[in-house]
Amino acid sequence: MPVPAAAQPDLNERLVSLGLSENADELVEKGYTVLEDAAPLEFFERLRARIVECVAEVGWVVQTGMLLSRGRIFEEAVCNPYVLAVAELLCGKGFILNQMVGTVRPPGNRGMPLHTDNDLIRDPFPPYPQVTTAVWACDDFTRDAGCTWVVPGSHRRRRHPEDGELEDEAVAIECPRGSILVWDGAIWHGSYARSAPGERVALHVMFNRMALRPFETYDLPREVLARNRPEFASLLGLNDPFGKSTVLGVDLERLNWAARVFRS
Repeated sequence: MPVPAAAQPDLNERLVSLGLSENADELVEKGYTVLEDAAPLEFFERLRARIVECVAEVGWVVQTGMLLSRGRIFEEAVCNPYVLAVAELLCGKGFILNQMVGTVRPPGNRGMPLHTDNDLIRDPFPPYPQVTTAVWACDDFTRDAGCTWVVPGSHRRRRHPEDGELEDEAVAIECPRGSILVWDGAIWHGSYARSAPGERVALHVMFNRMALRPFETYDLPREVLARNRPEFASLLGLNDPFGKSTVLGVDLERLNWAARVFRS
């Protein structure tokens, strides 16, 4: 059964109450922001340990996905109210989870070249965000440690970059462990090579608008849904009408719910 459309307080009220007004302005103007104190440092320590375990479980790779089904701590992360608020700001009401990926970057990792997270969206992008990425920094993000870099304001160009375009205008997003980096999926970004010793562990959580398909889909036990906040079911696409048609046609209850949420 869909969650009532009025289940959440007004977004602006939540942004103010969570102290995210400045972050919201940065996301609109610059295309990225850094959330501080969104979760206790102890939570990041437990998150880091579980990500390292999950990566080790799949062998030689430095990343692994489908994390929502691989530990309750990932359920807690995806339901973080600070992250949910800024994700709704960018991707609108009824947004869904795209994927959860854990990364472990060792010394010598080459980093990532210039790109956007609007992987399968053609130029020109719509005038509003389609994808939101939130990166939980379980270790310090510094340039030597292989932190993310962005071209501020590039999300407003509404297109994919050419190779190396405007990289001379890029800025490093340096922040301490316990921070959450959030950006509009249209912003041009990459990451530096890692030269520092040790590993950089992070959780990458992507969200997208309700009408876009996610990379990951889950069939979680009913008790998992019951123990989480109401938005959890919506994040998994359980309340929307996509993929739920029968021989009688579209699921009208979910279609009407989605229309009310999306237009409100």
